Amino acid sequence: LVLYELLVGELPMSVQELRRFAFDELCRRIREDDTPRPSELLASLSGGARHDTRSAEWVRRLRGDLDSVVLKALAKDREQRYGTAAAFADDLRRFLDHQAVLARPPSLGYRVRKFVRRNTAASIAAAAIAISLVAATLIATAGLREAQRARIKAEASRASAEATADFMIQLFQAADPRAHPGENPSARDLLDRG
Repeated sequence: LVLYELLVGELPMSVQELRRFAFDELCRRIREDDTPRPSELLASLSGGARHDTRSAEWVRRLRGDLDSVVLKALAKDREQRYGTAAAFADDLRRFLDHQAVLARPPSLGYRVRKFVRRNTAASIAAAAIAISLVAATLIATAGLREAQRARIKAEASRASAEATADFMIQLFQAADPRAHPGENPSARDLLDRG
């Protein structure tokens, strides 16, 4: 409760609520009602005229790990709470060191975010290397495709040149007077034969 009040500036139940209920009703509410997340209570308190960018930033920082740590410490079921004050302190140290806290379910995305937060420079370097590798692969693939297109175009040009050479050879063979003695073909006849 002390941590909750330090983070939010209020208890989970306002003093007015504490005074309004009879003792039995107050005990029942404490035992059964869900404790509001610190970030949600702070956001509701910060709304309106008192809302500024500092309080919005503080709500954002509370959301997630600190919400989870505080709610685990205040869990209604004793089995859900921290076993000792030292375990509670360890989780708060993990939060301050940007490590995964035990109060949150361990998901891969959560652990990766924490790792990146702790190792920002190494993560940026690894991301830059990965982006460079992907870019180099894309550039190499584009170059390979361009080389294949150039090879296909060169083969088509070679085939066209060979066909043109064959055509010219046939024209000259058709115009050879030894192959066709006594004929005097016109240029049109030679083209038709070709």
